[in-house]
This record gives sequence, C-alpha cells and structure tokens, in this order.
Amino acid sequence: MSMRLFAGVSLAAILIGSGAAIAQDADETNVTAPNQDDQKTLDTVVVAGFRTANSAAIADKRDSDRITDGINQDTIGLLPDLSVADIARRIPGVTSVSSTGMATDRSISSAENIVIRGLSPSFNLATFDGAPIATASESERAANLSMFPPSIIGRVEAVKTLTADMNPHGLSGQLNLVTASAFDHDEAFGNFRFSMGDNSTAGKVVDDQGENIRASGLFGTTFGAQDQFGLVVSGSYEKFYSTTRDERPGGESQTYLFYTNDPTDNSRVDNFGESNGLPAPRRNQIFLFENEQERVSAVAKLEWRPSVDTKASVFAGWFKQDEQETRHEHLDIAEESIRPVNQTATTGEWLAGAIETGFSYQPEETTTTAITGRFEHNFNEDHAIDLTGSFSRAKVDVVKNMSKFLPPRSAATAFSYDMSSGRPVLDFNNPDIANDPSIASISYIRERTQDIQQDLTYLDGAWKMNYEASDRGFGFKAGATYLNRDHSFDREYIQGSVYNTAGCAEADIQQCPVVTFDQYIEDNVFPTTDPDVNFYLIDDARLRADWIAQGKPLTTDRTDNSISSDYTIDETIYGLYAQGVYKADRFKVQAGLRYDTTEVDVDLYVRDQRLPSDPDSAQYRPEQRAYEYDFLLPSLIGTFEASDNLLLRAAYTRTIGRPNYEYLKRAESFGVPNDSEGTISISRGNPDLKPLVSDNLDISAEYYFDNGGSLISLAGFHKDVEDLIYVLTTEIPDFEYEGQSYTATVNQPINASSASIYGLELGFRKDFANTLPAPFDGFVFDGNLTWIGSEFTYVNDAGVERDPGGWLNQPELLVNAQLSYEKGPFGAKVAYNYVDEYLSNILADAGDIYDVHAQPRGVLDVQARYQLTDRFTILGEVQNLTEEGMEFNRRFPSGDLLAGNVERGRVIWLGVNFQY
Repeated sequence: MSMRLFAGVSLAAILIGSGAAIAQDADETNVTAPNQDDQKTLDTVVVAGFRTANSAAIADKRDSDRITDGINQDTIGLLPDLSVADIARRIPGVTSVSSTGMATDRSISSAENIVIRGLSPSFNLATFDGAPIATASESERAANLSMFPPSIIGRVEAVKTLTADMNPHGLSGQLNLVTASAFDHDEAFGNFRFSMGDNSTAGKVVDDQGENIRASGLFGTTFGAQDQFGLVVSGSYEKFYSTTRDERPGGESQTYLFYTNDPTDNSRVDNFGESNGLPAPRRNQIFLFENEQERVSAVAKLEWRPSVDTKASVFAGWFKQDEQETRHEHLDIAEESIRPVNQTATTGEWLAGAIETGFSYQPEETTTTAITGRFEHNFNEDHAIDLTGSFSRAKVDVVKNMSKFLPPRSAATAFSYDMSSGRPVLDFNNPDIANDPSIASISYIRERTQDIQQDLTYLDGAWKMNYEASDRGFGFKAGATYLNRDHSFDREYIQGSVYNTAGCAEADIQQCPVVTFDQYIEDNVFPTTDPDVNFYLIDDARLRADWIAQGKPLTTDRTDNSISSDYTIDETIYGLYAQGVYKADRFKVQAGLRYDTTEVDVDLYVRDQRLPSDPDSAQYRPEQRAYEYDFLLPSLIGTFEASDNLLLRAAYTRTIGRPNYEYLKRAESFGVPNDSEGTISISRGNPDLKPLVSDNLDISAEYYFDNGGSLISLAGFHKDVEDLIYVLTTEIPDFEYEGQSYTATVNQPINASSASIYGLELGFRKDFANTLPAPFDGFVFDGNLTWIGSEFTYVNDAGVERDPGGWLNQPELLVNAQLSYEKGPFGAKVAYNYVDEYLSNILADAGDIYDVHAQPRGVLDVQARYQLTDRFTILGEVQNLTEEGMEFNRRFPSGDLLAGNVERGRVIWLGVNFQY
C-alpha cells in the first residue's frame, strides 16, 4: 500500500469515526466510565491498560494551560521504543531525525534528535520537569535524546505555545520530560522488566555480536508518620548490537560532478544550468558499520509534602551511553581532472580511477548528570512561591583511530558506470588489478580525540497570586530566571605512517618503504556494485600494533588541527517575566511579557600566518570575543470552553532560536595574500550575530467525548521567522593588511533573511468500549496526521537566493496510527509511524546541485502481552517489522539519484515483567 493511499485511508477513518463519535455523544450520559480498578498506574511497561493510558493522555491535554500534546508513561510502556526520541515521534507534529543526515562519517541514526513542527532540533529545547538539561556537541545545541531510557519518564510532552515564564529558546516548542512521582500512587509500587532481543542485521561483518538486552527497574513509595515523604528510584541497563551496510555515492559535495557543455573542457560547474546536464558519479563509497551501544542510568527522586500547601523535591539522575563503532570503507574514486567519455544521462566511462580502503574505530562515550531541586509553598489562598534550581553536566569523549590505503589513480583501475536504476553500478575495466591489494600503499594512520563538556546552571523563582488551576478572577505570576552554560571543546590529533623494515638498513625508519595493503588484510570479503570487484577490510589492529612498535612515527604536522578548533563559550542568560491571567468558569486569558538578555564570552584561537610555523600550532594565538543581545517577548493565550465537550484555544507568542556554537566559535583567520592579484581571503565571526526570532500564531479546537475517553482535535499554526543565519562571502575593496591594500574576500555568518512555516495537526483518539459489541469493544485507536508547509529562501555564500523546497528537516506530512486491543489477560498494540520526504542536507553553499532529500519512511512496530498472574506478564515485541531502511537522494533537475541508503534491521524482543 502506498503511503499516500495509507494517509488517505487513515484520514477517512478519522473523519468517519469522528462523525460516528459526535453522533454518539448525544447519548453520552449512558456511557460507562472506565472501571476505577483499571486506572491504577503501574510504571514502565505493563500498566493498567491501553484504555487508561488513552484517558490519562486526553486528561493532561485538556487540563493544560497551553497548546500541548503528549504521551503518558502508560502508553510509553506499551510501545517497543528504546529512547525518548522514539517516543516523541508519536506525538502530533513531532518527528525524530538524525541531526547530521548524510553529513557524517558515523552510522546514521533516525532517533537522536526531535523536530517539532518542521524546525531544526537546534532550535528546540529539551527539559526535565521544566528545567533545561546540559547537552554536549561540537557545533549544535540539539539535545541527544537517544540516551534517556523510557523507564524513568512519567510523561513526554511537546509544548507548542511558550508562555512568558518559560525559556524562550524554542522556535516551534519544547520537549518536556516529566519524571514519575511517588505521590501518584496510594501505596508502594514497583516494576521490573527484563527482555532479550535479536537484531536481524547483527553480526554480519567481522565480529560475532550477541543478543540485545533491556533491563529496568523502578520502585516508589511514600513514608513518614503522615506519608509526607516520597521516594522513587529507577535504574536501567541496555545493550544493542547492529551492523549496517551503507552505500553513499552522493553523500559528499564532490560526488556527482557536472562538467561544462564544451566536451573538450574539463572544467566543473556548481550550477545545473551551466552544465551539460549529465551527472558523473565520482565517489562511490560503501561503509560497513559494526555498532555496539551500552546505556546505563540511575535516577532517584525524593519528595516532601508535609501539607497540601507545601511541596519540595530533589531529583538526581545519571545517564551514560557508551557506543563502540567500527567503520570499514570501500571507495571507488575517479580522477576528476579528466571528464568522463561516452557520457549519456545515465552512463559514462572514467579514464582513470582507484580503489581506496579505509578503517575507523570511533567509540563515543556520553555521560550526563543532573540534579534539580524544587520548592512550592502556598502562604494562603492567594499567594504562593515556586522556586527551582538545577545543575547538569554533559560530557562526550570521542576517539577516532583511522587508517587508509591508497593505490595510484590510473587507467589500469578505470571504470564505467550505469545509473539507470537510480544508483551507480560500476564495471571495472580490469577486475584482476582492481582486486590486487599489493598496489595500495598506506596513506596514513591517525589518532584523534575530542573532549566536549557543558555545565549548565539554572535558577527560577516566581511569586504567584490567585494563580492555581481552581482559582477564578484575576491572578498573576512574576519571576526571574538565571541560566549559565559553560561549554568547551578540545581536540588532539596526530598522523603518521607504518614502514616496511624487513630488509631496510636505514637509520631513519622513515627512509624505509611504507607498508602495502596485502600485508594487513582481513579474511572477510564483501561484495561491491561491481560483482567482479571485492570489498576488502583492513586489519587495523595489526597495523596499529606495528605503528606503536615503531614508536608512532609522524608524517604530518597536525598540531594546527589540535588547536584551531578548540574553544570555550560562557553564555549567561537573565530573564524577567510577568504573566497575568483572568479565569472564569468557561474561559481563561493569559497575557505575559518576558525580558531576556544574553551575554556570551568566547575564548578561541586564531591563526596569524606572520608567525613562525614550526610547529604549525605556533601560528595560533588566543583571542576573546563577546556577543550580547536582548529581547522583549510577549505572549497571549486564550482558552474558551464553548460547551462541556468543546474547548477552543488561540495564542500569539514570540520565541527565539539562539545561534549554534558553530557560528559563535568562528575565529578570524587570514589566508596568504596574493600580491600579484592584490587579493586576500578572510574568515571571521560576527559579534553582532543575533538569534532567530519567530512570531507565532496558534489555534486549536478539541472535542472530548465518551466521558473523557475519546478526543478529536484540530490545530493550526503559522510562524514568521526573522534573522535566519547564513554564511556569506562579501568583498571589501582597499582592505589594509600589513601596510598594503588588498581586495578582501570575507566569509562571515550574518542574519540574512526571513521565512515562514505553517501547518495543520489533526488528532483522533477513540475508545470503542461502548461503540462496538464484544469482543471488539477491546479496541482503542489513536491517530494523528500533521501537514507542514513553508516559504523558505536559501541564501548561498555568494548571496544568491533560491528555493530548496523547504526548511532543513521539515517533512510535509507526518502520520501516526496506533491500534490497541485488550481483553482479559491479553493485550496487543500495532503502531505505525510515517515521515514524508524532507530536505536533509545542503552539502555546499555554492550552486544548486548539492541538495539531499531524505525519502519517505514508514515504520511498523507491534507488541503483544499476556498476564500470567497478578504480578507476572510475558511480552513479545517487534521493532521495525518490515525492516524499513533509510534512503537519501540527491535532487537534480534531471531527476533524483541515490545519495545514500542505510540498512535498518528488525529487532524481536521477548521479555518478562514483574509488578506490584
């Protein structure tokens, strides 16, 4: 079934079901509410049931002061999702993406970050119980949500309208993770789960990989003379294995090349209209990834509620993700200085080429610790305070050990290509030579480490008057916030070679010949797109052992790489806010104003080529840079209960998206002057760089029926975004440098243009308990459909504008459908998630031939459970039942060609759950 057809059928089902539900509502007084015994919440996996989970999510949406959507712990436990990002993608208007897309040398994950309503993950904020949490990345602000296990979360909610008391960083919203509370239960409770799983792709390269493991436990209780204390503790351990074959013939800018119309001219062009219109696949790359992820977490939450007027809590969490990844590379590369011959729209012949073989061991260890304290106290019926303080630290340690063997590019290893299938299929002229590893010599052996750390301190204090949910009349909330991020990045980098010392009498080992590939080849052999050419693997362990034994001889000065990218950023944000509210029985109006000021200090290194370059790092000197900006951010949200069942909301808010670290850390560096032409190139930062600013309009209509068991919702949004950031190149005439005048070419990030994004979200939740006869009355349906459109102009480095078809990571259509069934001890759920095509990467600023589009993807997950006793339940789960992979295409006016495809396996889990 095509996705467009599926979406149409889903929409029709929603509308037909909605009509039946509204008609049924006239007789709603006869509907029986869910049995109270079924509504007891049991955390983590097997809970009171799908019906209770559905009702809880509906109640939270209705009670919210903002436009929100979420998933409660009950539903979370009934889905085979491994991370918070997996869970969030089932919320209307939310999808999970890889923040890098094709622009990465690691395996591509579909569940690292979340996009809310089509805007970049870097412009959304992730919070724990409303407090922001640290995240460590070299260049982006996006939180890595893959490391947070579902077992600790009571509710995942997407907040789509930000009020004045919230951090304004969230162009399209924020994702808030609500932790479980001991006071949610009348007695002690616990849940323990153990599952083992098998990934259909695991163990298919070099190493035998074991079974996947998921284990989690949660215990909560109240204690004290009046049960005034509460404690929740949780822990989890997870281990996942996978192997992936990843073909990337178009994953970099210099892959599909275009040449001029003149067949005698070997010049390449960046714009399709200036070319002969015939793409030539120069870099045909295949990766084999072996991946092992281990995640561990420990969480504790201590609460104190001595009376109904006082609440205090301390939350502490420790999360660790250890990813061991090995990447094997096979690269069929052509000599691009000579254009291909006999070229047609899909075929051609390169006159020279080579096969390069690479290896990378790239483990990455991420650790996040967080502690949050909160105190709420009502002095009397009208006045209250709310205080929050948190500290979190995120740390990422990355190692990258690389090696590569290269033969000379020659006619002996030339190849032809055929792209009639949409992907390059190669045919080497001489497979015997192509398969000879002795012609490839070592190019390099490298060691690189990166340490990234962020410390985040957050304080929030507010005074409230007549502001509780049950209050009526006028009320207000006023407060202040403080947030400090101390973010640092440090890299160390060395590069050398390994020498063949057998029979070499040279005193200097570097005078000996370098080793060749045939000396360090693994036994395993894999196919390529040419059935006569093999994919060989490097035995890097032996190669690296020999390098160490030789004293790690270095061949390239990488000291400049070790210092040029180092930086620290100290970002301090102060906020003052006031929010007024008027509440009546049927309507509520909130109006707020926030003053937000930001001070950023950056310490970095800049290159001065006038200094001696022995070593290269000697040319770098420390420099400081400062940024400062402030905003007044209004918000207005109105809620009207048109009837007992119909709730209408409308909102205007102004939010911001702070610049990514990659723009703040840019150092000013000068190229070598060209005295003959009188030119010089300059790369610099921009102390006047401002955040993106969005004016947001939101409306929603929510119709509740079946005594709160069912819901139809429709929401619309429109965002006008100003001050988008681009890196532009400009010319400055008569620029003085070292006493001489030059024409300077300056490469600098600036706030350059505006854009808009808009959309509709349709949701339908239906409990069929009182609609269908037994045994079909056990069904519950939950579906949502989101359509997103935009007006977006991309500005390249030369200032030329073009329409790339949408924002980065903005799919036009999102669909979720979940059908659950529960009768007696048996329960089952089928969950489908569909993400439409979206622009994933723009690989180069110049030209119009570098756009990468992620292709539509639909993932089907299922779960079944059977309750053996009151305490024990067995579970079976399948993730990605149809083994749906990921595919990316390069888009050209002449048609799409493959940029890359990524395998994704089917994971089958069997487990047991114990609860009390």
